[in-house]
Amino acid sequence: MKLSCHLVKDLLEVYRTEQCSEETKQLVEEHLKTCSDCHACYDALCEAAKETAQSQQAMEQQRAASFRMVRKKLNRKTILTVCFSAAAVIAAGVTAVCIMEGTQRTVVYQDNIRVVMENGALVTRLQGSRGSGLQAKRVTVEEGAAEKVCLFYSLSESVWDSVRTPDSVYWEETLCYADRGADDVDCVYYYTGSDAGLETMNRTELQTVIDNAVLLYEKGQQTTITEP
Repeated sequence: MKLSCHLVKDLLEVYRTEQCSEETKQLVEEHLKTCSDCHACYDALCEAAKETAQSQQAMEQQRAASFRMVRKKLNRKTILTVCFSAAAVIAAGVTAVCIMEGTQRTVVYQDNIRVVMENGALVTRLQGSRGSGLQAKRVTVEEGAAEKVCLFYSLSESVWDSVRTPDSVYWEETLCYADRGADDVDCVYYYTGSDAGLETMNRTELQTVIDNAVLLYEKGQQTTITEP
């Protein structure tokens, strides 16, 4: 059985893709051996299919490259986002620390302050923080015919030091040196109110200040501090 050129040309695509029966395959092959026109059509069909396959492959490669580029950009963006977020957290932490270090406040007495006489000098000790400033005023109080020398003082600290310093740490500062008359001081009070005009207050006004202060040292009744 011989096939016509018209029929063979209709069968060339199924022949090329091997979707025809074995019998049809043999008939087409026999025809192609003797028909140069149909063979040329078959070659052109194969070439076109090859170019289509190459074009599709190129498109797939381009699509894959584009996907890789997008994924790379996303990964880079994710990394940058994480880095920026981490930097923002660090910056916020540094800013918070700077603010806390720069924020000064008066130390509140909570049984954390002592005054002792050491080597002839009056020394104050602060537990669980580090003092950043000290204000002290020496006042002479008249008690009848006698005079009594009192020292009023307060401490300041940074918020950061008060938070990060453990209770096992003691900070100390000299209130009055031996050569400045430390032995002449009869009482030392911790007072956080206004010290304006303390030196000129009368006995009644000064008593109000004393009532709002904490007596930390009295000559002849020194308290000994024992550090853990």
